[in-house]
Amino acid sequence: MKKNLISYLLVVLQLSTIAVILGTGSFFCKNAYLLAVEIIGIFLVAYAVWSMKKGNFNITPIPKEYAELRTTHFYKVIRHPMYLSTLICLFPLIIDYYSLTRLILFFALIVILILKLNFEEKMLIKQFSGYEEYKKTSWKLIPFIY
Repeated sequence: MKKNLISYLLVVLQLSTIAVILGTGSFFCKNAYLLAVEIIGIFLVAYAVWSMKKGNFNITPIPKEYAELRTTHFYKVIRHPMYLSTLICLFPLIIDYYSLTRLILFFALIVILILKLNFEEKMLIKQFSGYEEYKKTSWKLIPFIY
């Protein structure tokens, strides 16, 4: 019960923060270069979701009971590409429609996503015997950094 509560709380915080960021500015950048980065982020989100395969996708950090561990495509390099892609989508919006509030919300989102992915990794270790080995060959969120 406690893990479900934490899981849903993290999702609510994540989605609320994204909603406020999107609600305090435009959905698309006016600067062409930033718009290009935002569009790349959107495609990366779609690719990460597609790579997860039908039946595996779950917005909460608790894996589905019959999920399969994905270690191909985007997941071969990054264990949490959906989180990274979300940040790539939103970062240009923070720059193009800058406000201190939006910047603080963006950093809050980063903290929320790190909490969520750490929680998720604990669940994945319990569910998949090969997850510890997979961790040794992939980056958590940002290649060559984290």
